[in-house]
Amino acid sequence: MAFASPFSLCLILLFLLPVCALAQKSQNITLPSSLTAALDKNDSWKSPSGDFAFGFRQIKAGMFLLAIWFDNIPEKTIIWSANGGNLVQQGSTIQLTTDGQFRLNDSQGKPVWTASLAGSGMVDHAAMLDTGNFVLASRDDSPLWESFDQPTDTILPTQILNKGSSLVARYSEMNYSSGRFLMQLQPNGNLVLSTVHFPQSSPNSDYWSVNTNGSGFQVTFNLSGYIYLEAENGNLLSYIMLSRFSTSDFYQRAILEYDGVFRQYVYPKNNSVADGQPMAWSSSSSVPENICKSIAELEGSGACGFNSYCTQGDDKRPRCKCPPGYTFLDPDNEMNGCKQEFVPQDCNRGQDADHFEMREQSGVNWWGGDYEHYDGVNEDWCRQVCLADCFCAIAIFNGQPQCWLKRIPFSNGVEVDSRTKALVKVRKDNSATSICKEEGCSAPPSAAKGSEKHKSTLILILTTLFSSSASLNLVLLIATFWAVQRIRRMIKAPREIQGINLRSLTYKELEGATNNFKEELGRGACSTVYKGILAIGNNNLIAVKRLDKMVTDSEQEFQAEMRAMARQITRILCSF
Repeated sequence: MAFASPFSLCLILLFLLPVCALAQKSQNITLPSSLTAALDKNDSWKSPSGDFAFGFRQIKAGMFLLAIWFDNIPEKTIIWSANGGNLVQQGSTIQLTTDGQFRLNDSQGKPVWTASLAGSGMVDHAAMLDTGNFVLASRDDSPLWESFDQPTDTILPTQILNKGSSLVARYSEMNYSSGRFLMQLQPNGNLVLSTVHFPQSSPNSDYWSVNTNGSGFQVTFNLSGYIYLEAENGNLLSYIMLSRFSTSDFYQRAILEYDGVFRQYVYPKNNSVADGQPMAWSSSSSVPENICKSIAELEGSGACGFNSYCTQGDDKRPRCKCPPGYTFLDPDNEMNGCKQEFVPQDCNRGQDADHFEMREQSGVNWWGGDYEHYDGVNEDWCRQVCLADCFCAIAIFNGQPQCWLKRIPFSNGVEVDSRTKALVKVRKDNSATSICKEEGCSAPPSAAKGSEKHKSTLILILTTLFSSSASLNLVLLIATFWAVQRIRRMIKAPREIQGINLRSLTYKELEGATNNFKEELGRGACSTVYKGILAIGNNNLIAVKRLDKMVTDSEQEFQAEMRAMARQITRILCSF
């Protein structure tokens, strides 16, 4: 039930704040004015109290973000930015031009970002206000553009979010480009937190809501530190966060963080008002309570990235972890998902399952994405069916008894009760190296490092031996001669295979018999079998096996296979 807001008078006063602050002409930024991104100095436009500053912040070596930040604390916490997805170099400028344009140019003078004016008047000046709002104003102090109307991931006391407004979480702690989570006051009046169809910013799956369809009008962060949703008539619909800390004694901000949680933070302005709080940002409240269990989406990775699972720590913050045999895609961003540390199972190799085993991890599940489900089976049966299935990456057994099979990538990973077990398929120790030698596949990181070491040693030896051009030319000549002779021997097929009373055919004859290897019958690890018609006698149907790649002693292996087939055919004919 809606009820009268106790904050109506307070809101009226808040609306007057921009005009009052703009009246302080000594703090106004006149036309033309500019700031330059530089390593040796940090020029900025400050608010009258010095609490906030507007200018460039260096995010990584030589790369800058145009931002607003808290300037009176050591952390210099950023609360707004213009170019999070497009950092600029040293020498870039933000210019307030004589014709009222507010434009960010890179070091080459190319425009990166421009403020879009809301009003029809001409910009007369700009100002950094004590509320943390940066404004462009006309001669009569009417605001034509405000950073409060273009929020990124943070809102501050006195700030309002209207219908259609949104906060977008950054990609990671130090990457200010758009991330995977969105907070939006929808046009229907409902305030929601949702995932996005990353890298697009369109909503995907809601994981928290105040359920105010048709009634919500605006979100307000007031001077008492309360964040609430109200109706168009001013009635209070729902409190979102309640803070016991006064904005006169504590800096406050509320941010949709890169982990998808909306948190309110407080920071004492001095030790005398700390009230037991540390002289640092501390979280006073947050939603949702447990994001790990809040997100279960049909499309997307869940609270953490693909192939990982989410667990909430004692500090109420989510942690992303990898299952056995997996490692983070990006060690600097655990929310980016996990990858296999081993060579995946090959469906073309019938015996490849022998190189794998199942590792148990209790109390973890990945919701949805099952491609097979079995009832009335035991745990060992669940293990074996996953081992035998080349598509299976993880089996979930819950003791009901039920078994679910999942393929790569799996999503919505989360800690659950210990009765549920994740059975993770991994390659056995040291088996990947031998498989790669046989198949020419890419070795896992550990094997690759050893291979690169041997390659480096070989290159060093060859460089020393062939330092003179005369020696190199001689070796190249000998190598070329040897290669030509080897190719000739390979191309020239023997007319008879010893031990078999069969005629051998040339490659051209086989090409004609198979109509240029048109109809494929089957495929193996190193060869492909094709259907053909032999234009000899009664136009007999034949199967032609063509090697896809040359491996050591392939010709001898092929002849041995032919001899074995001939003996088998002889036994079959003799049985009649």
